[in-house]
Amino acid sequence: QTQATLQQASDNYTRIEAIQALGALRAPEAVEGLIKLASDESAEPFLNKKAIEALGRIGDARAVPMLMRMLTKERRGISFYVESSFALYQLGAPAADALLAAMEGRDEALARWAKQNGVHSASYVMKGAQILGDLRDRRAEAALLKQLAFKNEEPRIQALVRMQAAEALGRMRATAASVKWI
Repeated sequence: QTQATLQQASDNYTRIEAIQALGALRAPEAVEGLIKLASDESAEPFLNKKAIEALGRIGDARAVPMLMRMLTKERRGISFYVESSFALYQLGAPAADALLAAMEGRDEALARWAKQNGVHSASYVMKGAQILGDLRDRRAEAALLKQLAFKNEEPRIQALVRMQAAEALGRMRATAASVKWI
């Protein structure tokens, strides 16, 4: 019933309540519909954000590819980073797998999408580092250590990537990143 309300309701207040109910119920049968709504360019951005939040609460790995794209998506000056990053955090290991693949350049589909949508190639490295640091996933240490030597023709981007990697390693308390002062 709630999923039908989500798709058929004409007013956004009813749709928001349906989205929140589906998230609270952790309804796996709603995942496909919520993924579609979360990435629907014709929907109000607030509805997209609520759908992303519900997907995080549900915790189904099927949402990871869309959430990865929404990390860098902006529409009408509105970013979906906060909601997408938290939803990925809520998903845990499946999100870490995707973030590592993006950071290491192994996600060809995401790389193609990013290029087609004008997303800077360093975006997923910076944002991925932050989320992986939150997840404290030890598998990320090697990839993050590598980013400490990140090179880019734009000094600001180079510094931001290195800073995010160092900060994530610090939150992870990665001993390989520690420097001993004499």
